[in-house]
Amino acid sequence: MKFLFDATVLQQPATGIAKATMGLYCACIKNAPEIEFTALHRKPLVCSLSCNIRSVQYGTYLPELYGEK
Repeated sequence: MKFLFDATVLQQPATGIAKATMGLYCACIKNAPEIEFTALHRKPLVCSLSCNIRSVQYGTYLPELYGEK
């Protein structure tokens, strides 16, 4: 299963929301390793991604991330 999530909160220094967000995704991956998370963001991330979360920085449009339809 694949999930895309808005990683805007991770474009700034980590606060409670960013830490809680990453904790939630890491816990999901730990309990269900078949889940693939992709973080979408427009600006470079300040916080590091852990737990094998993919990162995609995009401009004014959302690129085709997966060939599946």
